[in-house]
Amino acid sequence: MAEPPLEAGVDDVRPHAPRTGHRFVDMAVAFCAIAISVISLFIAVDNGRTERKLVAASSWPFLVVGKDENGLVPGSRVLSFSIENGGVGPARIQSAIVRLNGRIVRSRQELLALCCGMPASIDDDGEVRLGLQTENSIVGVLAAKDTITILALRERPGNAALWSAFRALHGLSFRVCYCSVLDDCWLTDMKSTATLTPVKSCPRLPDSYTD
Repeated sequence: MAEPPLEAGVDDVRPHAPRTGHRFVDMAVAFCAIAISVISLFIAVDNGRTERKLVAASSWPFLVVGKDENGLVPGSRVLSFSIENGGVGPARIQSAIVRLNGRIVRSRQELLALCCGMPASIDDDGEVRLGLQTENSIVGVLAAKDTITILALRERPGNAALWSAFRALHGLSFRVCYCSVLDDCWLTDMKSTATLTPVKSCPRLPDSYTD
């Protein structure tokens, strides 16, 4: 006599596990059910990893540093250093070390004093008179395809020596740590993807550039 498909209990009605009456066949059916469940679990986990990789790829930031000179008329040109996020997701820049010919500089005043002879004790008004325009902080959030100018100098009467030295500036290097919105983090010198090093988190850098 075949077993009923349902079992009635005190509290509910539930389906009865189908049985064939053959022990080996019943065990094989149960094993197949367990195997299917395990395989489904592995597939779900693998799909989750794949989806995360796709999300990470669609939110991947990539920073590059650039040097630009705008303007063709002597006396009104602007020279700037900037950081661009060439990736497809925002970059959370956590820290940055700036070096000039291997020497760490911690601020624009220290940088311009070393490279270009600007007095280290000059105040903000004096910097404006000398043509210093933009001094945005490196640390912060930079949206995809966005650019931040970290230092810019305008050529003007009275700053010829500073302009010439700033224009000839070389030996400037960066070491930046930044993260994506998914907390994937990298250390980079912002030259190419070959110098991009994955890290678990951005370390605290005591000699970070503060401007």
